[in-house]
Amino acid sequence: SDDADAAKTPLTFELRMADHVGGDDAHKDDDHKDDDDETTREDDEEADEDDPFLLVAVDATHAGVSSFVAEEGTVGLPPKTMLSLARGDPGIARALEAGALVRVKFVKVPVVPESSASLRPLASGFFADDENENDEVLSLDLKGVLEREFRGRHVALTVGDWLAVDLAEEQGGKTVRLRVERLEPYAALNVLNTDLEITVLPSEKVEATAKKDERDRRRRDDRRAKRAARALAARERLSKDLAQSSQSSQKSVRVQLRFADGHRAEGRFDATAPASYLADLADAWADDDARLDPENDDWSLVSTYPRKTYARDDLRLTNVGDVAGGQPSIALLVAQQQQGGIAPQSLTSQSSRRREKADDDDDDDDDDDD
Repeated sequence: SDDADAAKTPLTFELRMADHVGGDDAHKDDDHKDDDDETTREDDEEADEDDPFLLVAVDATHAGVSSFVAEEGTVGLPPKTMLSLARGDPGIARALEAGALVRVKFVKVPVVPESSASLRPLASGFFADDENENDEVLSLDLKGVLEREFRGRHVALTVGDWLAVDLAEEQGGKTVRLRVERLEPYAALNVLNTDLEITVLPSEKVEATAKKDERDRRRRDDRRAKRAARALAARERLSKDLAQSSQSSQKSVRVQLRFADGHRAEGRFDATAPASYLADLADAWADDDARLDPENDDWSLVSTYPRKTYARDDLRLTNVGDVAGGQPSIALLVAQQQQGGIAPQSLTSQSSRRREKADDDDDDDDDDDD
């Protein structure tokens, strides 16, 4: 009978911080979850009023009665309930320890024949060392550990609950905390009388690393796309640059650029042509990761003797003949641009020194005339 079944079902209660009531909001994703993670049935139209546990208050947890030994007029909260109320908030944890008020309401948490829970280990989870990003996963029987944790220890689970699992010394001797990210078919369940299937999700550490790797990959792909577009535009300009230089009757300079992967790009330019033509020559062939790191894909042109370094901006200040030093040909290395600015031996600083030297020479000539 229904009465007999009710007698076998443990008493269950909803617990919420008295000063964190928050109305009757449905459970929402918090900062630890992906935007596309569905933690509750969020379609209000499908949420039948007879099934209130399709939607659960965001700050609520549920618990059962394990014994009747607390002092008259008080309720003792077990560690799992304390963790689930605080959920990592040190302010709430301190308030609970200081005796903050908790609102307790009797509810009938659903009991279903079959259910499922997805748990995410917090921090490093089942890794041996919280600080070591390359650490190995602990060697343990995870299924056995979780079965022991749930066997008679917990009456109810709620989406957002925190669990603390103490591992034996031979399993690492650490305490692993897990967060309940999903429950099916309800956002709160009685887990004593159900066939509960547990899925352990990647730990926060693994998830954070995966997200960082994905952000880095997207950033590199974006930079590669921009670099490819820049190379295409440079090749179009380069074809015009070379055509103009071939029609000029002025002295020409043969330029060879060498990249880190051994690739060589060559062109012959009018000596009076702007040195920005050399930037086009470099950009036209700098669209390969082996030539330039996509994380820092700008370059400098370096001559070996005399050693000079030309950043992109430097090339706007001079012409091809000056870069070649009046010689009919020049070989330049395409080097990765230094982080934080151009190399110190840039053409700009060299030009300034040349101007200063010329001014000094003029002063000397004036002294001789006197």
